[in-house]
Amino acid sequence: MRDRESGKLFRTSIEDTFHKMRDLATTRRLEVMTPESGQFLIGDNPALTLSVQESRTIYGMAFGDAQTLVLTVVESFVDRLNAVQVHAAHRYIYTHPESGLEPFVERAAQRRPAGDRTT
Repeated sequence: MRDRESGKLFRTSIEDTFHKMRDLATTRRLEVMTPESGQFLIGDNPALTLSVQESRTIYGMAFGDAQTLVLTVVESFVDRLNAVQVHAAHRYIYTHPESGLEPFVERAAQRRPAGDRTT
């Protein structure tokens, strides 16, 4: 109980998840996506898997089914990924205090589909 109250349990859970995903990811080629401009949002979803098919960005599939083909992300795709973060979040979205993304988050949250896992 003391570990939970202090946040230690949460921290060790996050670290454990990170290590498990890192080990799983060592079997795959990873890409680090850097936005051409703008900033990425960070949602409270611990692992966001994406697949881009035609004009749809699908999320929530198994890690092994996820794909990405882009190294440098154009602003329109940054917006699509940020919208996915808003839609996939369980309760929270985190932004840098000076990002100016609050209006974007509010708009995306209003357009959040009920139960749908595509944007």
